[in-house]
Amino acid sequence: MDAFRIAKDDVDQMAAYWMARKDELMGMTGDFFASLIDPAFAYEEEPDDLMSVQFNICYTEWLLFECKLLGGYTPLMAYVDRPPSYVDTDALDSLREVVRTQFFSRFAILEKRKRAGMATLRDVMDGRCYEVFDPHLCSIDSWKDGTIALRIARVDGVWQTVGQVCMYDRAPEAATRRDGPGCVHEEDRDTRPYLSEMGFFIRFVYDVFSIDGRYHHTMRLRQTDAGAALRREIEARRHGLDGPAG
Repeated sequence: MDAFRIAKDDVDQMAAYWMARKDELMGMTGDFFASLIDPAFAYEEEPDDLMSVQFNICYTEWLLFECKLLGGYTPLMAYVDRPPSYVDTDALDSLREVVRTQFFSRFAILEKRKRAGMATLRDVMDGRCYEVFDPHLCSIDSWKDGTIALRIARVDGVWQTVGQVCMYDRAPEAATRRDGPGCVHEEDRDTRPYLSEMGFFIRFVYDVFSIDGRYHHTMRLRQTDAGAALRREIEARRHGLDGPAG
């Protein structure tokens, strides 16, 4: 494969920029996100630290990619529209492609090519297949028969992971294709109709974290083959953005 730009490096630079200006971003968004999701771990006497960290990663991803709080722009869009002077043209071109093509979904893992860092993924929601550059996904041998939830974008001609949320479900694709995490469920239509308008990512986070989420009882965060290194990586990827007070 020809060389291509790693978009996540540019996304990380954008996130670091907003980290230094988090007071401009957060305001009431943390409280809104926490009240919208109502995470189950907040009701526990001794919440799992890893669960709290993952929830805050979800909050940060929503804030940067999906929360249009800056004149109708997400922080990502605002950064591209009025970039800092030190951001080079190539990075801006990369981020423009992220803005244009990024989306979050759940994917069946069809094949992984570890040395190339490439995975063949099929979107559970519409059946489309993507060749995705994600060395982290490819490095974890036990992630193979289930589905992976993550955000991808097409940059420099290559689909690649651009978000920080990366959650594996060992249940086979067929078991959650029609009514899995992120779908609009019958009980949502009856008691939480607003969720149908909130987008797939919010519905996914609600399903797996909320005290009323359909899948929160089966939600377990475990150390992967990467062990303690992965936990340190998760902590580092928060970029210093404090999450909502669960």
